[in-house]
Amino acid sequence: MRRSLFLVSASSAAALVGFYLTLGTVPLFTVASGHGVIGGALSTTVFMAATVATELGTTELMRRIGAPLTITLGVILLAVPVFALLFGSSLPLILGVSVVRGAGFALVVIAGAAMIPALAPPEQRGRAVGAYGVAVGAPSIVVLPLGVWLVDTVGFDAIFIAAGVTGLFGLCILFVRAHVRPSEVHGMLRILRLPGVRPLAAAFFLSALAYGLLVTLIPLAVPDPGVAALALLAYSVASTGLRLLSGRFADANDPRRLFIPALVLAAIALILVPLAPGFIVGSALLFGASFGTMQNTVIHVFFASTGPSGYGASSAIWNLAFDTGIALGALAFGVLGAFYAPLWAAAAAIVAIAFVVRSGSSASSQVTTG
Repeated sequence: MRRSLFLVSASSAAALVGFYLTLGTVPLFTVASGHGVIGGALSTTVFMAATVATELGTTELMRRIGAPLTITLGVILLAVPVFALLFGSSLPLILGVSVVRGAGFALVVIAGAAMIPALAPPEQRGRAVGAYGVAVGAPSIVVLPLGVWLVDTVGFDAIFIAAGVTGLFGLCILFVRAHVRPSEVHGMLRILRLPGVRPLAAAFFLSALAYGLLVTLIPLAVPDPGVAALALLAYSVASTGLRLLSGRFADANDPRRLFIPALVLAAIALILVPLAPGFIVGSALLFGASFGTMQNTVIHVFFASTGPSGYGASSAIWNLAFDTGIALGALAFGVLGAFYAPLWAAAAAIVAIAFVVRSGSSASSQVTTG
């Protein structure tokens, strides 16, 4: 069983290493190919649009072919199209590659997260989910900035080859045997009807929206690039670490006890951004701790509330809230500006508290510590 957990985590991590190597470099490649900043932005926009669109149908695909084959398909769609960029740089080709890879990304992250609670012993589910969060989150700490930094040293072709080859190591998922049977997978609408799920999904969406505001603000509004990079690193380290620690907490306690403290901490961190600009690294650290806690505890509560039949749909709901929240948060920053955006993000965190309180006993009656 532990071997299967390791293989699922390793498969997702390998696929995401390939993803993070190209997340910053494909837009740079697009601009360098003569398509301008708008073209670079479009490459990321269509990737995320394809991701969200695919997330809506991933649970149905898992029902038909099972989670391991869903991940396998996702790995192929995420890794293989990168090699096309070695042979052309037209904007339609770049955008087409981004669409296919965005679909693959959705399959990997949803099916991977759904398999972890199905494979873990009930008494260790929180730790397993937390460890998986570290496995898929750690590449963002090192690989994302590394890819951008290596462009001037090794060039785009070498990075694209490395991303494709590394991503294909995700095919180790084919060695996993134990998994939830396709017939046991329920759809998102059925899961959203369960008591307590919708308020927590709304709270997590608002938290992701606040995150989208913050991570857009830091590189664009912090004048010192070194400080901006340090703030993003502080966020990533705190977020990844707290996903693991909150998972351990969830195995022995009701994880919903962490929601309100995490959201209060997020609101404080965001309020400090315009009021104490010199504390931006500390604010990012505090918010990272808050959002990392929310990421892990929300998905744990979903899994505990729905049972094995809802693991896939829970993962899809979590990812949809995360991705749409980030996208709308980034858009809100463009509308609100550098000073007001953090305050609106803090307001979003405070409103999220109301949704958590609203979930109340309707969710706690279904959540167990195992």
